[in-house]
Amino acid sequence: MRPNPEDGSPPGQAYLSFRWLPSNLDRLWSEELAGLDDVAAWNFLDGLLYGHHGDVEAPDTRTAEELRGGWTSWSAHNFLTSWGEQFNGCKAFILCPPDGSVRILSRELPGHMGRGVDVSRTGLVAAAEGFTRWFEQQARRLEGGRA
Repeated sequence: MRPNPEDGSPPGQAYLSFRWLPSNLDRLWSEELAGLDDVAAWNFLDGLLYGHHGDVEAPDTRTAEELRGGWTSWSAHNFLTSWGEQFNGCKAFILCPPDGSVRILSRELPGHMGRGVDVSRTGLVAAAEGFTRWFEQQARRLEGGRA
């Protein structure tokens, strides 16, 4: 499970989540996702985490305990969703199948791209680590230290 900004940590959710990603990519896969196309994977995760399939609320008879369990098990797959004001309105999921790629699912992609894109693990890690370094430099600078 990702770090929670409510735990007393000063940085925002985007920083915490990008810092968490590089060492946790292998946790972003489950055999329950194997064989699902992008739409089916989206509906699976969206249903478990938000009770929706696309823009339609899905019937959900789970108990509060089952809902908490689903969130604990699957919330790491959220990508950019509620990571901060800069991502308002974004809902995306991240999957890391054992083939070495990273699959990002988003309904915000241009239509010709479908629901998902593949990126390399190396590229994602470099971007996440680059962002966290930049964030830390800016935090030091704003605290009066050297960036």
